[in-house]
Amino acid sequence: MQLACAVTFLQAFFTCVDPSINPELAAVNPPADQIEFCGIIDDQSDQYRPLYEQVKQQPNGTAQDRLTAQMTELFRARNQKIIDSLAPRHFHVEVWGTRIDKISRYGQDRSSGTGTVVELNLNASCRTRTTLQVDIVDGTPLAATLGDHKAGDPLAITGNFVMHYTETTPSVRALEWSVTPNRSMITPEYHIEVTRFGLSPPT
Repeated sequence: MQLACAVTFLQAFFTCVDPSINPELAAVNPPADQIEFCGIIDDQSDQYRPLYEQVKQQPNGTAQDRLTAQMTELFRARNQKIIDSLAPRHFHVEVWGTRIDKISRYGQDRSSGTGTVVELNLNASCRTRTTLQVDIVDGTPLAATLGDHKAGDPLAITGNFVMHYTETTPSVRALEWSVTPNRSMITPEYHIEVTRFGLSPPT
């Protein structure tokens, strides 16, 4: 049976998927906003990493300060570019192609304190390792649509980015959830409130 695939610069992160096999959950070719999102992540990370390595090897305090200032500016610029990119769509993502990194379950819903929650860590399919973390309540129709999916499987998601307040003083609203700027730039993490998996709402 012939497989349907299109070539994009993100295609390396996807395998050709037979559309007759569970088409609702199959990863799709990344939409334009996902490509733009990953482009910003990758471009800023490429600029940040060499500075990060130089700081670790630089004995001169003045030089360290200069490099650190450049890193801080890249960190701020990346975060603002991501917000500016997603804001016109109200931080909504529509059928982004991802791949499951990890599925785990824990005993309580963090918000209500009851039930079992399924935690999904999804690969955003950027060249820079970028995690999209999703929590869904186990036993719900949304959780049931995952079926027997496991780590490594493709998964298309629709939902909304979740903002939070940082633990800095003063605290500020942020879209990226990593604890430190270095981790944020090298292995960024975002949280998505998923409304559906695949191409149609769960039944």
